[in-house]
Amino acid sequence: GRIMSGTAESTGSSAGGFPQVAKKGVLFKRTDYTREWKPRHFVLSPPQLGYCLPESPAKVHKSLDLTMCKIAKGEGTVHWGGHVLHTLVVSKPGAGVSYALGALDAEDAEAWVAVLKKTAGDATRNFMRTFQQQQQRRAAEADTPRQPTPRAAPTEPEAPPRRAPPVEQPPQPPQLQPRTSRSAPASPQPPKLTSPRPAPRAPQHHPPPEPPPSFVVFLLPSLCYAALRLAPEPLYGLRGLVFLLSLGALVWRRDHFAPRGFLLGSALKTD
Repeated sequence: GRIMSGTAESTGSSAGGFPQVAKKGVLFKRTDYTREWKPRHFVLSPPQLGYCLPESPAKVHKSLDLTMCKIAKGEGTVHWGGHVLHTLVVSKPGAGVSYALGALDAEDAEAWVAVLKKTAGDATRNFMRTFQQQQQRRAAEADTPRQPTPRAAPTEPEAPPRRAPPVEQPPQPPQLQPRTSRSAPASPQPPKLTSPRPAPRAPQHHPPPEPPPSFVVFLLPSLCYAALRLAPEPLYGLRGLVFLLSLGALVWRRDHFAPRGFLLGSALKTD
């Protein structure tokens, strides 16, 4: 269940979970939010005071531990819903919990106040007695000097085991090795045959490419130029192009197939 303010109020327990019931009955309780008075079924099982809602009478909605609680009779009566309620207050200052209750009969209110006071007093005395016993036990433990645990005496290191003296063995006579005849000269081994390494190949020099014949370079463009002179006038413009191609062919032949410094005129020589 839920515990409010330390040990004040718990919720969600079973009504049959109380070991003994000192008193039970219907009391009106003022709600915390709406401040209305509504009937609740209260069960007092020392040191718990719990109540159930009308829709779930078998389940304790909330319960309050009466230890260190104050019970007082209310001042006057309260008229609510055609009823005259004789009020009483159950409060726990340390937890900030307070129950404002009302009984329909003055004698019933007196009986609830008496039994609640007795239950709260017994619970408070038991709590204080247990608290004092714990304080005395702690003080006695603090005053009792702690005895140091005895340390084990240092043990002497064990002496290493003595080794037995070595047994002297009698000297043995030297062993005579038999004489061996002179070994025959070793037969000469045949020389190892190794395959001769192939001689490195000489670099192959490829002859330079032969230049095309001069008549191909010069005569063929000239024939094209002469043929264009006999062509109609719209093709006259190609003569300049043929002339430029002829000069380019001569320069190309000189640069690629003639030595450096070769003149342009020497390219016109026949092969």
